[in-house]
Amino acid sequence: MRALLTALLFSALAAGVFAGAGGRSIFANVPVKNPRYPAFNDAGHRTSLISGEQATIINTRQIDIGRLEFIQYPGDGSARVVTRMTAPVASVFEFDSPAPRIEGKENVRLAREDELDVTGEDWAYDHARQKLTINKNARILYKAPLKNILGRSATDQPASQNPPSALEPDETLVTADSLALTQNETNGTTLAVLKGNVVITSVDGLRLACDHLEITAARLRDKDPALTPLDKFQLLVATGNVRLTQGARTVTCGRADVFPREDRITLTQNAVVTDTELKITAAGDPLVLHRADRRIEGKTGRFILPPWQATGTEPRAENAKLENTVITAGNFVMRETPDGLTHANLDENVTVAATDTRLTCDHLVLAVTPQKQPDPDAPAPKIAPLHHFLATGNVHLTQASREATGGQAEVLPDEDKIILTQNPVLIDHEASAKASADTFTLQRLERRLTAENNVRITLPPIKDLSANAPRATAATPGTDTVVTSRALTMWTTPDELSHAIFDGDVHLEGTNLDLACKHLTVDADPRKTGAPPQSPKPDSTLDPKLQTIASKILLLVATGDVRFKQLSREVTSGRAEIIPAEDRITLTENPVIIDRSNPDETVTFSSEKLTLIRGEENIEGEKIKITRTTTKPQP
Repeated sequence: MRALLTALLFSALAAGVFAGAGGRSIFANVPVKNPRYPAFNDAGHRTSLISGEQATIINTRQIDIGRLEFIQYPGDGSARVVTRMTAPVASVFEFDSPAPRIEGKENVRLAREDELDVTGEDWAYDHARQKLTINKNARILYKAPLKNILGRSATDQPASQNPPSALEPDETLVTADSLALTQNETNGTTLAVLKGNVVITSVDGLRLACDHLEITAARLRDKDPALTPLDKFQLLVATGNVRLTQGARTVTCGRADVFPREDRITLTQNAVVTDTELKITAAGDPLVLHRADRRIEGKTGRFILPPWQATGTEPRAENAKLENTVITAGNFVMRETPDGLTHANLDENVTVAATDTRLTCDHLVLAVTPQKQPDPDAPAPKIAPLHHFLATGNVHLTQASREATGGQAEVLPDEDKIILTQNPVLIDHEASAKASADTFTLQRLERRLTAENNVRITLPPIKDLSANAPRATAATPGTDTVVTSRALTMWTTPDELSHAIFDGDVHLEGTNLDLACKHLTVDADPRKTGAPPQSPKPDSTLDPKLQTIASKILLLVATGDVRFKQLSREVTSGRAEIIPAEDRITLTENPVIIDRSNPDETVTFSSEKLTLIRGEENIEGEKIKITRTTTKPQP
């Protein structure tokens, strides 16, 4: 029926005859007032209507119409308007077919019920394909909101940074140089392909710009009643110089696949996400953003944070140049939690580079505190808002002259603290020291290091202070000094001297010295270099270039049940002071020295104070009590 009526109508037009008002004959190229060209389906229901103020029949294939109005109906006998297209001037082609084509150079407007509104210039409409093409100043207004896909709304930013929008709350605007809009009646979707200077804006601050954009949107009126306007958009594919901003977050990439119903965006081709609130830039390929749980996943990740001074015992010069904190990893997941913190988990070849700090590990977990600045004139903080930092698996940390390895490093910037566990080893190249313990705690501002349980530290050799040591000016190489204890505290004072306190089951082994006590303090000057570096020694645990002889250690003080051996001498006392630079050991608090250098007798020395001098067998002291015990067997 539809084909028959349409053929009869347009055959009459092609013959140059049209029944106008009053039955007058109308010929080709003669204007027709108020033309109306309806179309019907096989059921006899009207499916479309072409009308206007004036029509001119150009030839058998073309009619030009002024103030065109093209209306599509559902074809069910109702008067409901599905689509309305209007234009000041348009040309209708193939009007003798059930699917004419309509073109125009001036403005066009297409409105589809309460779902979208399209405008533009230099356009063409193909009714058979249900496709509208606009070549200039294309504009689509969707009557549905685009979800807060970046997980950052305009309310996250100060009002001064979000000017009022001209859009209604349930609208999304898309503009571009050109547009191809196709309606699929079978699945109830529309596909919009936009090119050139494409921009999407929404009332909640979303703005997407790109070179090319494809939007797949659903017709909600005749579909699942459970769908809401938020389900309007099914897929957006943006390519070419993609830039997406919403609230505090900005995305740049070569391609963005947006799945609004799944609250997911997949970013590829050099994807970068910048969060001005968190002051973090994250890069990866791909990056996947999940809006519902405010989570980002990525591969070949790279994070950039503001300069951050890692904690430790090394001070930083005030005029030192601060560096951005750069974190890289093979995989990462970043998410936000209700407490306002942003957490990131990074795996596979993790590296961290910050001011005076370099770190590598297998796995890294960090937490960042948002830094909102309601006052736009307020100065930006210079230090990254890191709240927590946990590195695990083959941790290697370098900071100035210090180097650490272990299974775990926990950084607490708010407490200015680093905690090293799981078989940590700490090497201080400047102090020529190497230490191990169950736990190390480093505090930068206090320039302090503490160690707990199974403490072992290797220090530079100290002088051989035994009675048999030569008194020559040039000392011969000694063995490294090894100290073990249950606990250790080290710190640096303003005069740049280093101090250490060992507590609990202290044991020191050095050149011709084996000492045990309850408490030991060591004072050293790491700036001293002493004698030139010696040749490598097979038993040394330190870099040969760092070996010095008694040059760094200034004073050792042992207290509490002091016992030590020095070649043939055994010493007990309550306190022992070892001063390498003065070649002496001073014993107080009931000191007793047992000398077994003579195989025939044992000599015991006791006094209130005894002093051993390097290279001398004599023992200095006042009121020394000497006891001799014969050890030679009787005949």
